[in-house]
Amino acid sequence: MSSSAARKNAKDPKLKLRFHGTQRACRIGAGSLDPCDNDECYVCGILKKGFTLDHANLRAMFGPGIYSTVVSSKADIYAKNHHVRSHKHVILLCGLDLGTPVTMYAAGLPGPCDSVEGATKAEGGALEYRETVVYDPARIKPIGLVVYTREGWTPR
Repeated sequence: MSSSAARKNAKDPKLKLRFHGTQRACRIGAGSLDPCDNDECYVCGILKKGFTLDHANLRAMFGPGIYSTVVSSKADIYAKNHHVRSHKHVILLCGLDLGTPVTMYAAGLPGPCDSVEGATKAEGGALEYRETVVYDPARIKPIGLVVYTREGWTPR
């Protein structure tokens, strides 16, 4: 992406950066950066093929969609090492195109919209941390992999 395109995108209020935590079933981020072919490794599936709604929770707070957050520790809650013994964990840094967003203050299915911004308790909503949900996988792209350990830190 050219620097002029990056500046233009940075000024577009509908384009956002968010974190997404999901299941890892390989050693990506712990010595390897090559995505695996394991169907149980959702991180690598996203890196290779993009997001899908295949694993969307039908009973999620704002309906089945792809959930992300501005708070990395919130994404960490969903960053699971599945059958992998490793002190390393990974979350995805994603770019989102919100399209036509709706702000939701309580659990429920939104009306017609492209995305939901869940309001925090401080904003009069029900969430501890802001969440963003997109319902079309084309609206979210992985742009980075954040590798970290939890040593000396415990998620809430």
